[in-house]
Amino acid sequence: MFHITSDEFCTDIRCTPINDQTAPTLERIQTDIINHYSLHGHSVEVMYYDDGSNIKATESHLNGLGVRLVQAPANVHDKHAENAFRNVKMSMRSVLSSLEYKLPLQLLRYLVQDVCATRSMVTTRNSGHLSPYQIVRGGDAVDASKVLKYSFGTLIQFHDESHNDALAPRISYGLIVGRDLEYQGKMIIWTISTRAIVHRHVDGIQTVDMDDGIKAAINRLYDEDPYLPDDVLMTKTLAAKTRFNPRRDIIIEHHREAKRANSKNRTGLPKLKLLKPTKEPRHEYDTAEYRES
Repeated sequence: MFHITSDEFCTDIRCTPINDQTAPTLERIQTDIINHYSLHGHSVEVMYYDDGSNIKATESHLNGLGVRLVQAPANVHDKHAENAFRNVKMSMRSVLSSLEYKLPLQLLRYLVQDVCATRSMVTTRNSGHLSPYQIVRGGDAVDASKVLKYSFGTLIQFHDESHNDALAPRISYGLIVGRDLEYQGKMIIWTISTRAIVHRHVDGIQTVDMDDGIKAAINRLYDEDPYLPDDVLMTKTLAAKTRFNPRRDIIIEHHREAKRANSKNRTGLPKLKLLKPTKEPRHEYDTAEYRES
């Protein structure tokens, strides 16, 4: 779950992971956002949100910071928030469709953050000839030869120093899942063999061709979960109690509960059914539904 903001002036996008949508959590995120722009010499005057009692509860907190809260009417999306979310979602769709393999669900969180980070580094209609990154931070443009050298999901090999065995190979394969803008050239890598996250500089990694063995290893991780990344991303409907509230956290939590219940198999403990997506149509984002099986 993420809190995504886009400033009205230059469409700079910030993405912050959150564990819940309670008022205290939102107040903490709001304070961080306001402090971020204040640090770079900008002031936040208004924050636009959709309707919600949890959002309304943060109004006094925002007023104390000199910020006005504006909420959209009930059952209506705020145009600023809707446009920012649509842009992020479409960028994620493009990345998913360009990969040679099926992206494991656990890597979706990194895709969201990488899309938001890279979008702030390119110019927009509002930002003019400067990128949102430059306008907000008031510095030079990012070094594209380092920061944007590898796209999300690129297969690379790198020197792995985590092996304790002196005879073990020192080369590991991984996928690019992000980049650190504070240290340009520092890439975030997901190691395929261990599923661990490591950081390496672009000068210390090398791209490799995707062979059938590596592709099969990644796809096996994808097949471990019955939900497709694009199903979670496009928030399709569920044929369950959550039919009209298909949030990602609800989907994953149901899956975890089902796994725990089925693995324990205690006497008297009802076995939960795993919700599986329909096989066809697999990529019809607007019409596909889940069914219980």
